[in-house]
Amino acid sequence: QQGSKACQVKPEELVEQDKFLRGVKLIGKDPSEAVALLVEVLEERTKAYGETSPNCITAHLQYGLALLELARGSEDAVGSKKVKQQVDKMEADQNAQAGEAAPADAADPSSAHPGPSSVKSTSGTADQAPKEGSAPGSGA
Repeated sequence: QQGSKACQVKPEELVEQDKFLRGVKLIGKDPSEAVALLVEVLEERTKAYGETSPNCITAHLQYGLALLELARGSEDAVGSKKVKQQVDKMEADQNAQAGEAAPADAADPSSAHPGPSSVKSTSGTADQAPKEGSAPGSGA
């Protein structure tokens, strides 16, 4: 009699386990559906056990694998031509807003991320960093 109590499973646990198994099976066939199922499972397990619980490990792993498969099959996955074009356009827009001349600066990779030496000072001199070892009034 006592052994039957230990084997009792709640119906919602069966539903969640079914979603999990269906999600895992769909990772290679339909990654977007797998992601949808596995995110539900992960949310349910996180709510029940906590995000860092060992009960969530396999859900986290399978969810990550589903996301990876989804990215692999996506035409917008990192490294695709479309993403590179979007990034290049965003950088050009940022350069234009900053007043930089895009064609002249395009060959200079340091112009995309200005450092302290390219910031214009209020004294009227531009793109000059203080010389090393010299201080104002030192005569160097």
